[in-house]
Amino acid sequence: KQSVRQSSFDDNNYPTRLSRSAGLSRPLMAQQLLAQFARASKARWQNARMNPPVRPQPEPRSAYKHFRSITTRWLDNDAYGHVNNVVYYNWFDTVVNAWLIEGGALKLAGGDTLGLVIETQCNYFVPLSFPEPVVAGLRVAHVGTSSVRYELAVFPVDERHTCAARGHFVHAYVDRATRRPTPLTPTLLSLLETLTDATCP
Repeated sequence: KQSVRQSSFDDNNYPTRLSRSAGLSRPLMAQQLLAQFARASKARWQNARMNPPVRPQPEPRSAYKHFRSITTRWLDNDAYGHVNNVVYYNWFDTVVNAWLIEGGALKLAGGDTLGLVIETQCNYFVPLSFPEPVVAGLRVAHVGTSSVRYELAVFPVDERHTCAARGHFVHAYVDRATRRPTPLTPTLLSLLETLTDATCP
């Protein structure tokens, strides 16, 4: 009896290759591979239905530790009359790097290490628009050997309101010359400790 066994999977648990035994023909191997792919797809679909992703929710100011006021600009508004989505990412960049500079952990010129942005994401809840000022909140969510995950939120000035948007921002630190990963400096680690105890809801 001819048999086919699965011998390789990708990161999503999909079969990527079948090993052939007893001279199994290529058309039959392709048929078996498609069948396995279909079973894997069905299993993933069923798992997604049973475990739907948690929808992000707006958070209060008490979930954040550090705050910075930001003045909106006329050019921040888009054709729909509210601050365009990409502007929030500029705010994230500004808040994190201003905090690092003020804390002595970032030198724009001459430092041995660089913090490169490798991931950023944002969820939007209510629109903001020029000319209203906004307030950005910052906390440290995770500290690795050579990377940091910051979480940020943007609030209306009225402190009674939850955030209008929130997201995250990941810095990976590398050697300036070699661009190879490098451990976080003691100065940076000390500064990060000041933002790790925000009370999350």
